Amino acid sequence: MLAPGGRLVIEDFDRSRFLVKLMELGERALLMRSRFFSAGEMAHLFGALGGRVTLYGDGAINFWAVVEKPQSVG
Repeated sequence: MLAPGGRLVIEDFDRSRFLVKLMELGERALLMRSRFFSAGEMAHLFGALGGRVTLYGDGAINFWAVVEKPQSVG
């Protein structure tokens, strides 16, 4: 649960990168149940729930999503 005005920072692999797609295929072959998201998919997911999302990338395979919950809903 995130308090009003709270901030959540997520670092993840960016599924839109070729290397991450290869990692995803490898994990599927090993029957792992991992789920990878692109930065845009992550932003859409939290934005649809009312969060304000700012994305940062490192130009390689990672991205950071900073999600801020509004002070008040409504």
